[in-house]
Amino acid sequence: VYTLVAFAQMMLQSTWVLFTTFRFDWTPRDNGIALFCVGVCSIVVQAGLLAPLIRRFGEVRLSLLGLASGAITYMLYGLATQGWMMYVFILCNLLAFAAGPALQGILSKTTGPGEQGELMGSLQSVGSLGVILMPLLGTALLGAASHLPPQDWRVGGPFFLCAAMQAVAIIVAHRYFRTRDKLESRA
Repeated sequence: VYTLVAFAQMMLQSTWVLFTTFRFDWTPRDNGIALFCVGVCSIVVQAGLLAPLIRRFGEVRLSLLGLASGAITYMLYGLATQGWMMYVFILCNLLAFAAGPALQGILSKTTGPGEQGELMGSLQSVGSLGVILMPLLGTALLGAASHLPPQDWRVGGPFFLCAAMQAVAIIVAHRYFRTRDKLESRA
């Protein structure tokens, strides 16, 4: 689950500027403002809202809600026809900024104190692998659609793949949590 989430995030990060420049004719300034908004939303959620969200929903529900929010938002990014829509989608995707920390919390709680470093190192390795692979895949998808008119839906291919990865992550996480809960209730 964490791998799919990290890979989708890396693909988004590696294709965002290329996509928005092609589709909306955004300048470096336009992209900078949008990415600044992403950073502010991430900080607000992770530094200010994460604890209240975990208390309200719990880590499991919050991770599933965040994954669902991310999947929907990736689809919307790929389908956006106007640049201003990207800002709306960023703001509506606040729960996705909490999914990663909630998943890390769940993983950390299932790992003994002696394995915490190994776990965190493994998660970093997954992220590093995503940094290598996802730009190659994302830019190849975007490049394959670059001959199309900017408003053609197929130009959003990298974001559609991100949405699919998030959807698979939701299914896997839901099955895991359901199985874990059944085993814990029997114990």
